[in-house]
Amino acid sequence: MAALQQYGSRSEQDATDASAIRKGSKAAQDFMTRYYQSPYYKKMVGGRDMMLSDQGFEDSAEGERLRNIQFKPTYSEEYYGVMKPFHTGAEGTPFQGDLRNPGGTIEMSTYDPLIQVGDKKRVRGIDDAYTYTHELSHATGQPTMRGFMYDGQYETGPSLGMFDRSMVEGNPSRVPPSSASFGYPTVRDSVFTRYGESVQEAIDREAEADRKRGDRPDLGMPITQAAQDIADRDYVVTKVNYGSNKYDRSKKLEYLQNPTEMAARMRAVTQRLQDRGLMDKDDFDLSYENLYKAYKDGDDQAEDILVAMGVVNIRNKNDMSNDQVGTYNYRRGRKRTVGEVAKKSFNRYLRGKI
Repeated sequence: MAALQQYGSRSEQDATDASAIRKGSKAAQDFMTRYYQSPYYKKMVGGRDMMLSDQGFEDSAEGERLRNIQFKPTYSEEYYGVMKPFHTGAEGTPFQGDLRNPGGTIEMSTYDPLIQVGDKKRVRGIDDAYTYTHELSHATGQPTMRGFMYDGQYETGPSLGMFDRSMVEGNPSRVPPSSASFGYPTVRDSVFTRYGESVQEAIDREAEADRKRGDRPDLGMPITQAAQDIADRDYVVTKVNYGSNKYDRSKKLEYLQNPTEMAARMRAVTQRLQDRGLMDKDDFDLSYENLYKAYKDGDDQAEDILVAMGVVNIRNKNDMSNDQVGTYNYRRGRKRTVGEVAKKSFNRYLRGKI
């Protein structure tokens, strides 16, 4: 009887949630479709993606995933939105670089705490259009999972989903897992090509080096140099958010500096700027100036990028753009500011790279 009495008790809220999801997911799908068809994206990734056209996008791996992603509401105070891992068919086994896996779920939290941004209050989660875009960036970007099967269980590494498809050299689904000394198959870690060297030559070279050192459980997934620069955090401007050195990071900072998280936030910030008329609808080239404008306008995903770069203090949220930092600028006869160095680093390491 209790179940019968509860039946339909949330019908009004369910209708509200469904309406929010239809609106948010449609806007995110439209944005990501335009992004994948843009000259900006094609120039950035090259290769197979250069072949995509307005007519051919629906048949592409990205187009297929965009159509098949499932959004659903969930009550959670732990996250605003989350992409649930894709699966390959074997229950509990995530995909390993399968470009055409059409499944996947994005959960949008119905728990919407009011967040104070300056003198304004706003909500996150199911009513925040840019959370949808953030999660859709993860889902369609096809993260290259790193992990291994052991005793019938999929074990993940510390950098799970660190790089997405656009950051990988070659086709990760065609790079076979390797059997290491532990006896189970593994997904490859990062390998970098030298000048004039093919991806396969780089893999062979690294495998030979591993053979001499003794087998490791991760024998190399080839990623772009740009992705390595981001993973190495060469774009970090100040050490204010670290401990004694740039590798001494909190879990929060480690999360924000993950290349796929940086990319997802850049997509979300770009969409917001387009919606506000500060960027054209066909412009996806996010500049540091526009990123900073979004931050000053209360965009918390823009703030996260600046936290990752060391421009905003992770603890007290202070903006350090006008502080002096680093090396002496002989041309101007003074030290440069955090903002000046951040702009140069952003344009060199992040803009047009992820």
